[in-house]
Amino acid sequence: MTMTGVRVLMFGAHPDDCEFECAGLAALVTRAGGTVEFVSATDGSSGHHQIFGEELVARRLREAEAGAAAVGATVTNLGFPDGWLFPDRVLREAVITAIRGFGPDVVVCPRPCDYHPDHRAVATAVLDAGYLLMVPGIVAEVPVPARRPVILHTCDTFTDPRPFRADLLVDIDAVVEQKVDAIMAHESQVREWLPHVNGFASEIPVTEPARTAHLRARERAKAHGVARRFADELERRHGRLPETAEAYEISEYGASADPGSVRRILGLAAVR
Repeated sequence: MTMTGVRVLMFGAHPDDCEFECAGLAALVTRAGGTVEFVSATDGSSGHHQIFGEELVARRLREAEAGAAAVGATVTNLGFPDGWLFPDRVLREAVITAIRGFGPDVVVCPRPCDYHPDHRAVATAVLDAGYLLMVPGIVAEVPVPARRPVILHTCDTFTDPRPFRADLLVDIDAVVEQKVDAIMAHESQVREWLPHVNGFASEIPVTEPARTAHLRARERAKAHGVARRFADELERRHGRLPETAEAYEISEYGASADPGSVRRILGLAAVR
């Protein structure tokens, strides 16, 4: 595997978002010698039905550290209140500061069309930073980077105003268990909150090890679904159909790039 010094900064609205959406890519990049940091815009303080406030914030911080570590990444939290994230000046300044401070070659974030207002807000802030990042008079105390990063959007199923476009397809078979490990580190979410709020708690076995096996299979199935969704393109582009995959859209708001150049930047050419 070719070693690479690529730096990738992945933004999520909540402490578990990067694990769910892009931990496979993170694992591939760190395996190849790159550096990945997860950024959570909010403190996660609203993501539970029984635990609240500082107790939940502290728990989710521990989970985020474990989740990032599972794929060789680090994590930082911008500390905005969960559920009350807005694409305002304060968030924009925080995002610009985070990007400049890390110096990424590639930035990853959601698209700005999403069911959750926090997801939309962080996506908008990252896209707004795409140009202003290079303006010295904006957040003047933090120097501008030498180059504008590529911006990638994570995969979604939303169609308004337009469907997701799979510019970059990534075979994650080699690291899918790491991705699932990273997701499972967020026990407050995977085992408690998400089954409750999404109405599938009754489907999960009560006893171990069946409970954990069921939850792991559920997350693995999502990555399998992405591979099936883009099966024709995966086979055309890579000559094989992996069991699991992640997909990304290249944003016009970042540095100009095509799928081939992004794969080379990320060190994926020899990874498949």
